[in-house]
Amino acid sequence: MQPAIPENVTLAIDIETVALPLDLAALPEPVVAYGNTKDPAKRAEKLAEAQRRRHDLAALDPHCSRVLALGLAWPDGDRLLTDCLLPASLAPADLSSTEPDLLARAWYALSRAAHVVTFNGAAFDLPFLRRRAAIQRICPTNAVTIDTNKYRTAAANPAPPPGVIPHTDVYQLLTQSEVGNGTTNPLGLPRTLHAYAERLLGKLPPYELDKGALLSHWEAGDIDDITTLASWDAATTLQLYSHLQPYYP
Repeated sequence: MQPAIPENVTLAIDIETVALPLDLAALPEPVVAYGNTKDPAKRAEKLAEAQRRRHDLAALDPHCSRVLALGLAWPDGDRLLTDCLLPASLAPADLSSTEPDLLARAWYALSRAAHVVTFNGAAFDLPFLRRRAAIQRICPTNAVTIDTNKYRTAAANPAPPPGVIPHTDVYQLLTQSEVGNGTTNPLGLPRTLHAYAERLLGKLPPYELDKGALLSHWEAGDIDDITTLASWDAATTLQLYSHLQPYYP
């Protein structure tokens, strides 16, 4: 079933991705800096930490992971509506076979937008969706093309080429005016969606969910946790954009 999104809306999206055990098993063993550590228990701890880091990184690579959920948010008058697209089957073993349908619904949702809003979507969400679609051979609905030029800080600043859906990456909008200009972070301040939501909106997530453990939540049947996370992230992204829009016309 396609999401009930009106045409020509400003649509915020957030994707949640997971690395599957089969993909992780195909990766080479991580390089571990043991140094002078001889104690077997400490060496085992270092190896386990390296494997956790590799797992977290693999969930961000389109060749090692799958789209698990897509959070959506769009305005409806004074209200903000949300939806969360999930695989057709809730069985973890079916994630690979059900992803094509999820990708098709994701591109349909994007095709309804007059303007797409993301948080770090120019670097992650949109390229990830494109690559997974290419791997799964899912052509975007209506040949959807979304602008991913990170230097376009607003929907019409400058306008993207004809036929390209405007896109605002709120992360780029914020970090380009901070120390380091979005390329480095010398002050070490957190630049996460949750951190900006707290600073600019006074808003905190309903709970913190370790994104590295999303597959475990899925396998345990904690679907509501995942849908809440994806929908909250999409809604907060849109709220940040609305808050910043008067200052970045």
